Amino acid sequence: MLRTLTAAAMLAAAPAAAHDAHEKQAGQDWPFEVVNIAPNLFMLEGRGGNVGVLTGDDRTFIIDDKFADNAEQIRAAIQSVEGNAVGYVVNTHWHGDHTGGNASFGDQATIIAHENVRQRLSTDQQSEIFDRSTPASPEEAWPVVTFTRDVTLHLNGQTAHVEHIPNAHTDGDAVIYFAEADVLHMGDIFFNQSFPFIDTSSGGSIDGFIAGLARGLEIAGEDTTIMPGHGPLATRADLQAAHDLAVMLRDRVQASIDEGLTLEETLADNPLADLDEDYAGFMDSETLVNILYPDLTEGRSSQN
Repeated sequence: MLRTLTAAAMLAAAPAAAHDAHEKQAGQDWPFEVVNIAPNLFMLEGRGGNVGVLTGDDRTFIIDDKFADNAEQIRAAIQSVEGNAVGYVVNTHWHGDHTGGNASFGDQATIIAHENVRQRLSTDQQSEIFDRSTPASPEEAWPVVTFTRDVTLHLNGQTAHVEHIPNAHTDGDAVIYFAEADVLHMGDIFFNQSFPFIDTSSGGSIDGFIAGLARGLEIAGEDTTIMPGHGPLATRADLQAAHDLAVMLRDRVQASIDEGLTLEETLADNPLADLDEDYAGFMDSETLVNILYPDLTEGRSSQN
């Protein structure tokens, strides 16, 4: 049974300096909820990416840690479910709405991520999509344990399989499957009930994104509970819907390319416009065309 607890305080508004791609979230108040998925396993939902929390005798294990100014709220949420101190953090990718709390937790917790996450957090990053730069994170925020393909953690009565998904949302994505609980955290490869964001400046691609969703569908069974990177707790059917949406987005933009339309002509025609009503949020159809068209032309050429 799912149990949702509304936190006593609303998330404070703060500039989204940790990652400019989520700048639209600044200046707003967001409800903060603790969703009980299974015994000792929770999802923290609200501003920033969804955080997975596994409590138990081995110290608390969290997946992602939102923005820097959310660290104390994450600690308070963990205490509200009688969890102990955070001992392990897995980052699903490098973006600041998922790694902003690393510096706060890093002095007492082991931070684990794909090797590309450490590389990107330790160097200045430039977003061509938003024409903004993100400075390197402080060293205490860098992962100290990195992997290339996968790693397995045995903590608090759960076997957590962490698997790299290449060139999807970014080049450092990971999904985490809790075998005993049958719970899957997809990170930002899964935006539930909204348009996806493919960060091509960070090595992401629509083809890799779709492949990542397909991999999630391979892992998930009919009864698997799925934590998306953003949006409400989900089912396998929700993940399938996100996969089908991503395929539709790619195919519509590809059809414009196949017709010989330029980027400007595709933007004017906007083959995704009718989807805004149901899926626009952080991403809208025009921004997606600006991302997908170069990815399907220049991006594919550079990968061949």
